[in-house]
Amino acid sequence: MKFWTRKKFKGRAQLKKKINPTRVPIEKKESVRWLDNLRQSIERLRQPERCIHIGDRESDIDEL
Repeated sequence: MKFWTRKKFKGRAQLKKKINPTRVPIEKKESVRWLDNLRQSIERLRQPERCIHIGDRESDIDEL
């Protein structure tokens, strides 16, 4: 289990208007935590075919 929280909340909507999210690499997005958790769980179990990953609507990213 991994706990995660934003460091900054203010100005997120304004920032999205200035930056095209499709131009930002996944490593610099908050969404990278979905990939990190997926990789970590597969690595720990060492049997990826036994893993079932469930995510909310935010986990709907191309890289995943």
